[in-house]
Amino acid sequence: MNPTINKFLLDDTPIVVQPKLAELFKSLDEAAVLQQIHYWVSRSDKVHDDLKWTYNTMEDWLKQFPWIKSTRTLKRYFDDLVDKGILKVGNFNKVKFDRTKWYTIDYDAFYDFVNRGGQNVQMEVDNSTGSNQTKLPDPSGQNDSTYTLDYPDTNTDINPEEQEPASKTDNPFRLAQELNINVNGGTHSQIFIDYVNRLGAGLVCYALYQTDKADRPGWNYLLSILNRLEHEKIKTVQQAEEQDQQRRQQNRRRSYGRQPRVETLPEWAKPGYKPPKPLKSKPALYSDGSKMPEMPKY
Repeated sequence: MNPTINKFLLDDTPIVVQPKLAELFKSLDEAAVLQQIHYWVSRSDKVHDDLKWTYNTMEDWLKQFPWIKSTRTLKRYFDDLVDKGILKVGNFNKVKFDRTKWYTIDYDAFYDFVNRGGQNVQMEVDNSTGSNQTKLPDPSGQNDSTYTLDYPDTNTDINPEEQEPASKTDNPFRLAQELNINVNGGTHSQIFIDYVNRLGAGLVCYALYQTDKADRPGWNYLLSILNRLEHEKIKTVQQAEEQDQQRRQQNRRRSYGRQPRVETLPEWAKPGYKPPKPLKSKPALYSDGSKMPEMPKY
């Protein structure tokens, strides 16, 4: 890194912005964003391609700028710095569903930008290796034990285009923790990671939500849903929802097609039943056919 840049970017913990930097960008907020990125990059021990990088979700970046009211506004500042060539974007996450962006500063491009703005700064040669190994402080979750870096390398043959992109809320590990579904015990962790890489974070989160609705939610129920999604070659949450809708309709049709069992009523219990008239008894006869005398009536 060029030492002259320190005339514009500070290494102190507070977000302190040089007035000249804000003047260059014509935006105090954008200057503050660049200053904060520089703060993290200068303290980072994450080195890729001989450059130090810092990472965060846009929601976590927003926590560092409480006066900026939305991630949309903040993203516009990041995008503008990228368009200017000052900010570089990378992805060095170890699991494929993780779309967390990594950032570093192109200090040469920043130097050119400063000179174009009329500051006429002289470039000085920096012979340092730039490999600062200081541990990052943690005001915004930069070192939280999240899935971003803490999980082992998995299958690298997956085509990300075949998976549904994860939304900003699709973090299956955090969701499982919130729903109190154990995906880390024993061999669960590696199995769960494999499913995330094969199905995508969106579908796994869908399976977690379905598991939470069950009478007995837990690992076995989750595993059965994940197995079914993979067996049926479901690729997106929309496909899974459509499949579930079809299954519910089939179940309803089956239940409607069943004839209810009707108990057969005896004749005497039916409405309008009239008992038959009693039969007249025939007189008793002797064996020779003669009529037997009637019994006296008392």
